[in-house]
Amino acid sequence: MDKPICFLERAGCAGGGKGILCSTDKTFTLSTVDNMRICKMENNINTVVRRLTPMECERLQGFPDDWTNIPWRGKPTAPDGPRYKACGNSMAVPVMRWIGERIDGSKIIQCDEEAINRILFVTKTNDGQLSLF
Repeated sequence: MDKPICFLERAGCAGGGKGILCSTDKTFTLSTVDNMRICKMENNINTVVRRLTPMECERLQGFPDDWTNIPWRGKPTAPDGPRYKACGNSMAVPVMRWIGERIDGSKIIQCDEEAINRILFVTKTNDGQLSLF
């Protein structure tokens, strides 16, 4: 079976960043712009291009299925557009978990005022706060 190919269309601005990026190993970063397609080779001849579904975007971000499918403007479910936007404006759950665990597991560093003065140039502002340089 052939690997799916992920395409990212780049509009860019004048002078660069235009064209299509292609990857067979990893997907590109999700965004609120509809510019990503998945292409699957069939018998090494035909290709089928489709956009990611909202559920696929949710899974890529680490959310449960239908996490963004909430009541919207008086209707019981949300259309795809706001769901794509919610995924694109979010942060991936596994990444945020990893960062939080690293912060939680870090060692607390305690410094006294004398140590700070040795390392940094400290000045007092007019309102009595310290500025560190």
